[in-house]
Order: sequence, then C-alpha cells, then structure tokens
Amino acid sequence: MIEQVDLLDFTAFGELHAELAPGLNVFIGENSTGKTHLMKLLYSALIYANDVETRSIEQLLVEYFLPDSIGRLVKRSVGRGSGSFSITRRDGDEVSRSLKVRLTTQQGVTEEAEDWRTSTPLPAVYIPVKDMLANAPGFLSLYRDHTIHFEGIYPDIISKALYPATRGRRGALQRELLDFIEQEIGGTIAIEGEEFYLRSRDGSGNLEFTLLSEGYRKLGLLFCLIQNERLAEGSILFWDEPEANLNPKIMGLLVEMLYKLVEMGVQIFISTHNSMLTSQIRLREDEGDTRYHLFQRRADGEIHYSAHDHLTDMEANPIRQAYDDLLLRQIESELQP
Repeated sequence: MIEQVDLLDFTAFGELHAELAPGLNVFIGENSTGKTHLMKLLYSALIYANDVETRSIEQLLVEYFLPDSIGRLVKRSVGRGSGSFSITRRDGDEVSRSLKVRLTTQQGVTEEAEDWRTSTPLPAVYIPVKDMLANAPGFLSLYRDHTIHFEGIYPDIISKALYPATRGRRGALQRELLDFIEQEIGGTIAIEGEEFYLRSRDGSGNLEFTLLSEGYRKLGLLFCLIQNERLAEGSILFWDEPEANLNPKIMGLLVEMLYKLVEMGVQIFISTHNSMLTSQIRLREDEGDTRYHLFQRRADGEIHYSAHDHLTDMEANPIRQAYDDLLLRQIESELQP
C-alpha cells in the first residue's frame, strides 16, 4: 500500500503532506485543485517500481502528464525553478520503501530511491474518466508505432483489460463481484482479438462495446480486471470520477463493489464530484478503512489540503455546498407566487 505522499511546488500544489488509508481514499475538490494530478503521480511511481519496466521516472511523468517539458510540472511562479515529491509505500514484506524526486526547470530530474524498485510486480490500475475499451481495436499498435497525443494511462488500461482470465478456482469475493456485474449488465465479457463484447446471458449473442452504454462499459472493464486478476489482493486501483455516465441507481452497487475490493485487499483511490456517490460511501464508510481528502483553492490561489475519516467532519465539502445551494434555489422558486 501507499502510505504517504509529500509534494513541494509540484503542478498545482505549493506544499502537501497526505497520509493515505489502506482501504478507500476519496479525493474531493473543485476542478483544477490537483486531484487527478496526485493520482497520476502515485500511479507513475508504482509503474516505475516494477523492475521489468525500462522507463525512468522522468519518462513516465512525461508519458502520463504530457507536459511540453519535465520542468513544466514545477508549480508556476516567478523565480521558482524546482519542485519535488516524496512517496512512501509498504510492501507485503512490511518493509517501508520511499522514492524522492526533485524536478528543475533547467536540469530535469534527480531521484533518491530506497529499495523503491521491486522484483515482484506491483499491480496498479488507473481507470480514466473516458472509456477506452470501445476504441481498443488498433489503438495499442497505433500508440506504440506513432506519436499520438494520448496520455499513457489510455494504452495502459486497454493492455490490462486485454489480459486473459486466470486459471484455477476463484475466491469467494472474486465470484461475488463477478456475479454482481454479470447480473447488472446481463452477461459476461468476451474478447476477440482486441475487440470487447458483451456476451448475453439469454443466448442472444455478442454485443459490440461500441453499441453498449458507457456506464455498462465501465462495469465490463471491472469484470475484465477482476477476472484476469489485475485487481486482486495487493493491487492498487486509481479511478478518476467512477460516477461518470453511470445511472444514479447503480451508485449503491458501485460502492458495494468498491468495498468488496477493499475487503479483497485492494487499496483504492477515487476522485469524485458526485453527491450520490459520496452519500453512498458515507453509509458504508465504517466497513473498511476510508479516508476523505479535501482539496480547496484559497483566495491567494494556493491549494489547501485536509483529511477526514468521516464525510460529516468535512465542513467545507464543495459537493454538499453545491447541493445545498441548488436545494435552496428550488425552495425559493417553489415559494414564489
């Protein structure tokens, strides 16, 4: 699991110290407060930890953030020329490992890694807001052989979804999660070449993902990742706005699946702007280690960060404030003659 992250003058952040929950971490904040940047940074560091990868941390940051140059990841300010980040994780052997990286606008990247790289691959998954499975055919070869302006998280998630299902008996939680998804979407997921299909339970055949709703494609992606054990004990999942294109009726099912994954041993990071999703999480927040991380832009432009173990402890929740403002406007409209 990732235990801690410290940032200094990195992208939107002036200074940040965050201690992370081993279970479900919920990032809440208005647009442009750094939630996605933080998840991409943590994901980049985990990919870098795998010694089967040949890319440097600088190459990965460029691949996943797509700046014009690495120095563009330093927080913008007159006279500022450097930034840094430090990440600490604890592996299954309970050994604490850290990665410290300094970025400069002129000299690039220097790093200090205390046993950060590992011979045991760290299964990390990043699910972006945009569904990519419907666009999978030909995308990986296009990305590999040509320069196209797509962040590396997109080919990564396609590659991980295309892994074949693992052999052997599945654990009870795996079977339960797969059954949940199968019942909701009405079938299982089939892969032919690089094309994804919904294989209907009623025997009516395969339905191309391009003809499937985007909400169901997201559930289908989860099905693939659980079936091929990219999501299993020891995995770390980053999911940017999981509520996007999901019917509100499915939110309860989604949150139940998230906590089943936590129970299975997956550490999860999600960013959200959705009141329905956070309310569903609040109802179950005591079932697994849950921590809410609030990002607020102050009047001086700096990002203020705070962490909370309960949603109700978060006084300046922008999701709740927007909901209350809308409710007040509705009441005022109803009261008008």
